[in-house]
Amino acid sequence: MKRGFVALLLLSVVWTASAASYEHAIRTSYQEDGSELNWYVSDDQFMRTPEWKFDGKSSPPFPMGEAYQRAKAWLNKSFPKMSSFKLREYSVSSAGSSRAPNRWYYTFDFMGDLDGSIVTNSRFSVMVLMDGTVIEPKSKK
Repeated sequence: MKRGFVALLLLSVVWTASAASYEHAIRTSYQEDGSELNWYVSDDQFMRTPEWKFDGKSSPPFPMGEAYQRAKAWLNKSFPKMSSFKLREYSVSSAGSSRAPNRWYYTFDFMGDLDGSIVTNSRFSVMVLMDGTVIEPKSKK
């Protein structure tokens, strides 16, 4: 009986750990070489962000202007050969996780300028969580 309890306890710990670290692909993009570019956020990451119940009156917990500045700084650091970036569109989306309700993130889509030529690339999309964390995209073959 003692072994059964220990096994059940271990199974519970493993299940809880795997459930807490579940990753959501909040965006997927396909590259010219056939690879995928994914932006993942775990439930743990979402849970560390402030909760926000959108009611049309309250402001987001992380100001959009600050999120934009972080996104643009990340782009400038990640793509130093680009002359500049111009915002094409932005959005605010909910996490879509029942384990992390009322969590949101910003998405900023940019166009780049390379010596006078406009460059579009899915890598110029930047997601920022409501705690200011920039989500790094991951390539997958």
